[in-house]
Amino acid sequence: MSTLLPSRVASDRFVNAGRAASLALLRTRIGQLPGLTVLDDPRPRTRRGDLRIVIDVRGTGRSGYEIGRRMRRFSGLPLELCREHRLVVVFDADEEIGARSERLLLALAHACQDVVPA
Repeated sequence: MSTLLPSRVASDRFVNAGRAASLALLRTRIGQLPGLTVLDDPRPRTRRGDLRIVIDVRGTGRSGYEIGRRMRRFSGLPLELCREHRLVVVFDADEEIGARSERLLLALAHACQDVVPA
């Protein structure tokens, strides 16, 4: 049993490093969309270990509510929270970030379509 523990710990570290890299790439790609800014979140993890991304939408000229509505209409992709100037996306602790991030980027790009950055 003691020989399995170090390999499991190493495996968990590998998975966490992969999630962190996927999240960093997603943050960069969101920031390249017109009018969107990814904010530094003082609490990037929730109590359950889920990962959060906070997106400022002020540069789009639309509210977070409108961007969220457009995203849901386009892809049905759920958001954790929509506010006047922000969107919050949460990835569950065991969720594959890469798979959902492509859908998220496509929905964001669609919602920001025809936006002229301020």
